[in-house]
Amino acid sequence: MSDILIQEADNGPSDFVLLKSSDGTTSAKVYLFGAHVFSFQVDGQEKLWMSSLSTMDGSGAIRGGIPIAFPQFADEGPLNMLHGFARESHWKVAEGSHSHVKLELRNNEKTMSLWPHTFILSYEVRLRTRGISLALEVMNTDETKDMTFSGCLHTYFKFDNALDISLHGFRNTAFVDKADNRKEKIQDGPIEVKAEADRSAKDASIAHGFVDRIHYYSPSNYIFKKGDKVLYNIEQSESWTDTTVYNPYLGDKQGPSFPDFDDDGYKYTICCEPTLSGKHAVTLKPKETWLGTQTITVP
Repeated sequence: MSDILIQEADNGPSDFVLLKSSDGTTSAKVYLFGAHVFSFQVDGQEKLWMSSLSTMDGSGAIRGGIPIAFPQFADEGPLNMLHGFARESHWKVAEGSHSHVKLELRNNEKTMSLWPHTFILSYEVRLRTRGISLALEVMNTDETKDMTFSGCLHTYFKFDNALDISLHGFRNTAFVDKADNRKEKIQDGPIEVKAEADRSAKDASIAHGFVDRIHYYSPSNYIFKKGDKVLYNIEQSESWTDTTVYNPYLGDKQGPSFPDFDDDGYKYTICCEPTLSGKHAVTLKPKETWLGTQTITVP
């Protein structure tokens, strides 16, 4: 671990790891708090959106970047805690170099009080030319008891104008529309924020819609485009059975009820999250492991 660079944050919840690809094109910063990737840059340009209103003192989850949801996706499980505790826990560095780091979280007194299971989470962040790879491994360390979990990598992609962006790869996939009372629907083309939000508003008979859906058995590869230009190419392992797509548009995360999300944040981010929904939660037998990966490439 002699090459790994751990820095003290001037304004943040914990120390962070600074990573750089061998050719210098790509960099990332990862807080030990939440194993949270809060910066991913290519040629000096930031590719992850961060809310300017996010809490950054360790008192709660960080809004933006790539939070880890575990052992529960959203509210789809037994915990009275949205997205579980991993994103609000302090992780330890297990190994690393100038271009990658592996962080680890083990069960402790706090996690056991929330979720009575013994486990090891390992999270590897690795840079390559114009790309970042994320690998989350879950191990059930119990000798006798099964362990059931769900989760996601809650990736906030950054855009100059999210309303000019289309997301491709989900045509003919089934999804649950959380903006329209969780009705099941079929995607009929590229996903565009305004069109999808307006459609959900009309279907749900509400003034302003938003995009919040879980695509079940989703594709393992999809792309963000502006016009004909590909901005991001994303691959996820099939072990993530689902993908969540989210943008609050004008119907969600607005005003004082959501103090950590910029009111105009919908203009600059779209979340596209490799997901294990509660419907497809994984059960590990004693000593079994599960691995989920996501790779983001900027052409």
